[in-house]
Amino acid sequence: MEDRRDTLRNCAGEVAALGLKDPWGRNDAWRYMGGFADNATFVGAVLKGFKWGFAAFVVAVGVEYFLESQNKDKKHH
Repeated sequence: MEDRRDTLRNCAGEVAALGLKDPWGRNDAWRYMGGFADNATFVGAVLKGFKWGFAAFVVAVGVEYFLESQNKDKKHH
């Protein structure tokens, strides 16, 4: 727990060194830097997991196709 406090103190000191005086502004500054600063779009939200979801779908279809090809000689009731 003490490590987290030290990290927070160091981070607050670094942000203060950048000239941010308001403590609430310092603590909220991460929202406006890096990847968090990008505007969210509807298309971006919809397609966020599309790449991994489509890859999982292809793997599932491939496994299903493989398992069905193994059971061609067996009859279903």
